[in-house]
Amino acid sequence: MEFNTAHDKMIQTQEELKVMKKKELDLKLMLEERNQALKDFLRNMEKEKKDVDTLEKTSFSGILAKISGSYDEKRDKEYQEYLDAKLEYDRNFEAVNQLKSELARTSEEVRNLQSDYLDQKNHLFIAYPEGRAMAEKIETEKKAWYSLRKELLEAKRAVENVLSLSHSAKKSFESARGWSTYDTFFSGGLITDIVKYSKIDEANDSVSRISSSSNIMNKELRDVDIAFHENMDTIGQGDRFFDIAFDNIFSDWNVRSKIQNNLSSLNSYISQLESTLRVLDNKITEVNRRLHKL
Repeated sequence: MEFNTAHDKMIQTQEELKVMKKKELDLKLMLEERNQALKDFLRNMEKEKKDVDTLEKTSFSGILAKISGSYDEKRDKEYQEYLDAKLEYDRNFEAVNQLKSELARTSEEVRNLQSDYLDQKNHLFIAYPEGRAMAEKIETEKKAWYSLRKELLEAKRAVENVLSLSHSAKKSFESARGWSTYDTFFSGGLITDIVKYSKIDEANDSVSRISSSSNIMNKELRDVDIAFHENMDTIGQGDRFFDIAFDNIFSDWNVRSKIQNNLSSLNSYISQLESTLRVLDNKITEVNRRLHKL
């Protein structure tokens, strides 16, 4: 291996190490914030669950509600508040797990890059003593380009991850739409409702993972000065209760319409992700071209 090639490799490793160390620190801070938020959501969920349990154990307020004839309404309201709190907790729990996974991957890469860099640095000038003066001339510029390329590659990896999750969500929403269409026009009944909402649950789970992963993606894109503003909606538990408990053409149509709206939003989201990937690929190609010329 010639000196220039060996030296370039060392600079590349050094700059990639800097990028990944910064990313590791950012992820640790994000995880700390998310863990605190998760504790808050857990407390709120436990409070709402306690309200449900208290009512079901025929508390004084429950007795009054039964006497006044509003017990079922009060129970449904308390249960809905608990489900909403649980949904928020589950979403943040998923976000914490995503951050932990990404932090573990990043920390492992930092350790590997650190080891590689030290090995390359220790052996470079021993093997090529004549190359020191030649190296200093172009080192600063190459460092900047190698650093930018690593940031672009990390951003591309994050976008590809969210794009994969988005395609999975799209598939689930399309299946839910099919069942919802059948239910709307052919009155599928309870069995159709169960299948339909199992597909909606799959879609919502995918959207939750998209939401969690997009936090990481948006950070990576900001690092390379690319903005991304799309958001995703989900079908709520309130829609499910209304549709199953009061099954009729109007509620069926409402759920089908919301599924279609989410599909439209998801298709727009996927288009922007694919456009962002093309921008990143162009930037990576340009960086590689500039490095090749140095």
